[in-house]
Amino acid sequence: MKRCLLLSICLLLAACAGLQPPPPPLNGFSASGRVVVRAGNEAHYANFGWQAAQGMDRLSLDNPLGQTLAELEIDYRNNQPVRAVLRESSGASREGKPEALLLETTGMQLPVTGLRWWLQGKPAPGVAISRDTEDGRVIEQDGWHIATSDYAEAVPVKRGPRRIELSRGEISVRIVISEWQWTTPRQ
Repeated sequence: MKRCLLLSICLLLAACAGLQPPPPPLNGFSASGRVVVRAGNEAHYANFGWQAAQGMDRLSLDNPLGQTLAELEIDYRNNQPVRAVLRESSGASREGKPEALLLETTGMQLPVTGLRWWLQGKPAPGVAISRDTEDGRVIEQDGWHIATSDYAEAVPVKRGPRRIELSRGEISVRIVISEWQWTTPRQ
C-alpha cells in the first residue's frame, strides 16, 4: 500500500514537472519589411513598419532610401476602422478611409483593413471567405487572393509569415517581412 502511494506521488510530481506554463496572451505585433505594389504598368516600392495593438495600428512607409513617404494611424472598434489619419512627409495630415488616403498620397493600392489580419496569416473577421485551404495559407477574401508562405518563429510564441502575395484584378502586392515581434500585455 505504501509503495503504491509512494509510486503515485512520484508519478504525479514527474507529470507536474513536465508541464509548461501556458503562453502569454498576445495583444499585438510589429512587423517590418518591404512591399511592392504593381497596378498595370506602375510599380511602387517601399519599406514598411507596422505596429498593431488592441484597437490601433500604425503603418509607416519609407522610400528605398529611407525617407518617410507617409505614416498612417488607424483606430479600430469591433475590428472595423473608425478613424484613420495619414501624415505626409511634409507634415500635413488628413483623415479619411485608410485605403483612399494611401492611394492619394503614395499611389499604392494597399488593402490596409484586411492586411491587418492577412499579415498575421489569418482571415479578416466579419468578411466572407470565398476560398480557404486546409492550412489557411491561401485564402480569397474581399475580392483578394492572399497567399502566405515561409513562416518564421517570432518572439515570444507565435509564427508569422515572411512572404505574403496578394492579387486582385491587375493589382498585385508582394510583401516580404524581415522582422516579427509579438507583444503581450504589460503586467
